[in-house]
Amino acid sequence: MELKDIVDLVLSQLTDEALDVLQVKIGDHRQMMSSVFPNFTPSAKLHFLDHYPALIRKFGPPIYVWTMRFEGKHCHLKHVVKRAHNMKNILKTIAVSVSE
Repeated sequence: MELKDIVDLVLSQLTDEALDVLQVKIGDHRQMMSSVFPNFTPSAKLHFLDHYPALIRKFGPPIYVWTMRFEGKHCHLKHVVKRAHNMKNILKTIAVSVSE
């Protein structure tokens, strides 16, 4: 539930006070993870979570810079290439499938 609260905060419009709350929640989450799983080594994504408050202060809400739409389109194009079974000219395969 703590991680859900963090995600909700990250994706909302944050004030300076809310960013301070976010930073405390991220610290609490990190501490809870290390106490529950003592041998757990955080992945890069969890490490980057520590930097979110500073990045949000600098660049604004992450929704303005996220890549979800790109990822959705990229996933579709990967499926097109996989179904085509043609690796000789992948760019042409994608261009032809997109134009159809």
